[in-house]
Amino acid sequence: GDVQCVAFATLGGVECLLSGDSNGDVVAWDLALRRPLWRLAAHPPSSGVLSVEAMPGGASSGPGDASERGETSTTRVLTQGRDGTLKCWRASGADAPSPDPAWSVTSGSFHFCRFAAWCRDAAEGTLRALAVVGAETSAVDVLAVREGDAPDEPPSCARTFRVPMSDDAGGETGKLGTVMACAFVTPFEALRNNSALLLVVGY
Repeated sequence: GDVQCVAFATLGGVECLLSGDSNGDVVAWDLALRRPLWRLAAHPPSSGVLSVEAMPGGASSGPGDASERGETSTTRVLTQGRDGTLKCWRASGADAPSPDPAWSVTSGSFHFCRFAAWCRDAAEGTLRALAVVGAETSAVDVLAVREGDAPDEPPSCARTFRVPMSDDAGGETGKLGTVMACAFVTPFEALRNNSALLLVVGY
């Protein structure tokens, strides 16, 4: 199928390019060999892959990195389909992920806007929040991953962000339109103060 999205990833020390296509498949391409490393049927052909993103498998459980402890590194591959689902796949080293996702959540929206992910620690891949378009017009759902959540468990829906559609007096403020893009942004001052995280939404 036609390629719909791409993302760079390091899988077991192998530099790769992940591609998602209209058939619902995700392919990991070895950039050095210019050949497929593995192929994953992530979503139904009727859905296709709207977005794909890779991040480290999570914080290490002991001192040193995985290679120093003789362990195989893991990678989380997040995929989004137009069937309204967001899935997490666990890849061990350069091997293909299991055909069954580690977890899957339904956004309730059959949309073309790609999800946004925020990691507290980019190096360790500590996933803390996901943003996906909601079922209602102009709405974005924020799924927060709490500290106690296991890496392979679905994220907890801590709260839902809804754009207000009326003012305090009950008057109509006007719809903002269809969500076209969303992204988490950490202002420079917030990096120093470990405080505010912004969700930027484009309509």
